[in-house]
Amino acid sequence: MLSLGILGVFQAVLLPGFALVYIMLRPLRISLTDVFILSVPASLLANYAVVSTLVFFGLYTQPVVVALSCMCFILCVGCILDYLREYPADGPIIEGEAPGIQYQLLRGITVGVLAIVAWQSLGTVFSGWDAIASWNRWATEWFDQTVPGSRGYPPLLPILLSLVYKCAGSTNLQTIAKVVPIVFPLWAVACLWGAGRQLPRHQNVAYIAAFVWLYMMLAAEGADFIFSGYADPIIAAYGAFSIYAFAFWQ
Repeated sequence: MLSLGILGVFQAVLLPGFALVYIMLRPLRISLTDVFILSVPASLLANYAVVSTLVFFGLYTQPVVVALSCMCFILCVGCILDYLREYPADGPIIEGEAPGIQYQLLRGITVGVLAIVAWQSLGTVFSGWDAIASWNRWATEWFDQTVPGSRGYPPLLPILLSLVYKCAGSTNLQTIAKVVPIVFPLWAVACLWGAGRQLPRHQNVAYIAAFVWLYMMLAAEGADFIFSGYADPIIAAYGAFSIYAFAFWQ
């Protein structure tokens, strides 16, 4: 059950989007780093469409979800092998100056703080009011193939959590499901660093922006909140992604 739950986490935030982004943008010869960054929003859209359709037809069952997840995993492995054949070294290179020591230190501090806070959140269950009474409760209703009455709140986060539960075949796996919201602050920092990679002359600004984003998130509600399972950090992460998207398509 644990291994299937972990598969569900990858299905929720990475696998379908990775395959879609790589296949659709392969002619652009983008780096694997960019594929990973773009995979998160693409996975969210794909999972929203697939789960909604499966629930509508009464097909949102564990065998179906596990089969789809395995298919996505195999596709992703094929995409990575294709990429390694195309770029046997480090992939497409974007020229830029190496960051100064002060910016490397800032980047290290950002990673270190994120890693410590994320590590402290691993193995815990949902504890905040909204996470328990709303997001996780709605996730269990999606798990039961019932579209919840969420009073107008977006259903995407509950759908992602329900994917973990459905893969595992049980809703008693909150410690694994909680990894899904933990991914998004990490993704936000990757987006800002990715924007700096796309705009090499401004990569130092990107390192500062990532540090400031993390500081503001921690200062707003405390270290526990950023990985609590609330939707607010996820929405804030999309603000970072908008900067990356602008840099990527410029």
